[in-house]
Amino acid sequence: MAFIKLFLISSLALCLTALLPSLTFIIAIGWGALLIRGSLSLSQRQIGLIYLLNFALLYGIAGASTLFFHAAFFGLPALVMSWMLNRHQGYYTSQKWGVGVAILGVSLFLAVLYLNSGQIAMEQMESQINNYVQDSLNAYEDSGFIRFYEAQGLSRAELEKSFMAMTRSIVRHLPALYYVQAILEVFFMLLLASFLSRKSPDERLKRKAYTEEMMPWPLVWVLIAGLALWLWGRDEMGSLYYTGSNIMVVMAPVAVYYGLAVLMFELKRLPSKSKSKLFATLLIILTLFFPLSAIIFLSLMGLFDSLLNFRKIALEREVEK
Repeated sequence: MAFIKLFLISSLALCLTALLPSLTFIIAIGWGALLIRGSLSLSQRQIGLIYLLNFALLYGIAGASTLFFHAAFFGLPALVMSWMLNRHQGYYTSQKWGVGVAILGVSLFLAVLYLNSGQIAMEQMESQINNYVQDSLNAYEDSGFIRFYEAQGLSRAELEKSFMAMTRSIVRHLPALYYVQAILEVFFMLLLASFLSRKSPDERLKRKAYTEEMMPWPLVWVLIAGLALWLWGRDEMGSLYYTGSNIMVVMAPVAVYYGLAVLMFELKRLPSKSKSKLFATLLIILTLFFPLSAIIFLSLMGLFDSLLNFRKIALEREVEK
């Protein structure tokens, strides 16, 4: 009965991703969470069968290209995490394998995409975005917005140049955005599955308190490698430069996530609730006005905590006192 119920619900959810592509990210999280949660009670063979039936149905509805995209970005990671939990692995081991498979899946997707279309696809995409920018600027000019910017000292030519530079940057960093999307899928699938299992006596999906989570130290060296490539290729602005910048774009939200955990830990340790609330309010205000500075600060906090373990040091000092 549990097998049939999970098959029907998961099939409906996966079909919705094809029918409502704009909501794919959200629906896929729910689909993956259901599959992961089901691994606590179903066998590895049953989970694999549901997966195959789901994607056979998706292939019949949307075709091979959609099937490949869905499998690469969230299908394979969800299946692997389900199997890991079925083999009695914990939350964070499953998360590690899920992220690894997501990175491999997106890499395969990008490799196939590049082999099929190569540089032509990027040029076409950049051209389409540039046409959209031109249409937008014309619309702004008709509505009077351009005059507002000209009053601030910015000409149409300068605005157009800024928009074109932003367009090139977005196109060059599309691989990073794909990787970030896949990693977020993994994080939220497991998080939702853990939430759905909060009343279950089974502890395989039990996670630590957020303030106790720490970035795995090898990721620090991934970010350092990205920074090194970015600096090395900065003069030529070629493939080395964009490889490094893509790595840093992928790693930035990861480092911020763990840096925020450190910050929340420190907020909890403040002696009074009023001070904690005041400090949190100031941080929110500073983040709104200086978002880039906040990202850099939290990233550095997450990186150094991974290497030095600030929270362990702080707790040891409290014990000594």
